[in-house]
Amino acid sequence: MKDILGFCHWFGREHMVWFGSGLSILGAIGAIVSWYGLKSIPILIGCVVLLIAGVVIVFINTKYMDGRPKGWLSSPNVLARRPGTGWIMFFVGAIVFALLAINLKANGPLLNFDTSVSNTLHTTALSVSKGTLALLNGGWYLGNEAAIVLSLLMGLYFLIKRYWQEFWMVFAGNVGAPLLFLATSHIFNRHRPVFAVPVEHTLSGPGFPSGHCVIAVTCYGLLAYLLLPRIKSGFGKFMVIAIALLIILFIGFSRVFVGGHYPTDAIAGFALGLAWAGVAYTTIERHYAHRNERKIDNEKAG
Repeated sequence: MKDILGFCHWFGREHMVWFGSGLSILGAIGAIVSWYGLKSIPILIGCVVLLIAGVVIVFINTKYMDGRPKGWLSSPNVLARRPGTGWIMFFVGAIVFALLAINLKANGPLLNFDTSVSNTLHTTALSVSKGTLALLNGGWYLGNEAAIVLSLLMGLYFLIKRYWQEFWMVFAGNVGAPLLFLATSHIFNRHRPVFAVPVEHTLSGPGFPSGHCVIAVTCYGLLAYLLLPRIKSGFGKFMVIAIALLIILFIGFSRVFVGGHYPTDAIAGFALGLAWAGVAYTTIERHYAHRNERKIDNEKAG
């Protein structure tokens, strides 16, 4: 009996977190596939249940995981120390997104701006060389395949290191944000730009907000945030932030340039990504900060 209890304790500490994490990832991937490909509501609901079950399992079991191996990628915990920064991000993003959504529903003046800019950029896109067009179309891959691979690598790294705070930040940013995008885009159901001679294959899904821009903020913005503790010089920190901003802005411009989105779709995507990053990352950092404080208090009391 003692051996059985010991095995259960070992399995619970070391493997339940991995099991829950895998369950969450499987549920999230299944939800996205069922929404986009299978169009099956029962399967979608089942996948969401798996995702929630995995999250619950991980949060229940991470309190038993002791130690934090040294690593080169970690959170500076700025949002835990200064949660006001995260809430400012949330409110600024939410207000900008709300204004653009109201403009869309009310057929506001920005719709004419969208049409004018899209037509101008489309004319330019048809006249540039194939090499230039291929380069500018790179925003699709940076905001899709590259972001997925980067997110998986970061998630795997934090799983191996048992950096649960950072793992859940990656999970919230790169799984939660796409689900939020799917929900909002189908609520507004705005058509994408349509041209007689398209620059790229026209996508059939709704265009407001831009999913690429949402992911650009939550993925590359988070990567820059996690890299900052390893950068010693002020100039180095500035360069990390500047490069991340350039990548994010390039993704947005690229999607508009090739006719995948209207300009306000991209801006709305940036705003939604900023709002989600502010509330999700701040909540996660504050949760783990409070948990660490309670652990220290209990050790002192003991």
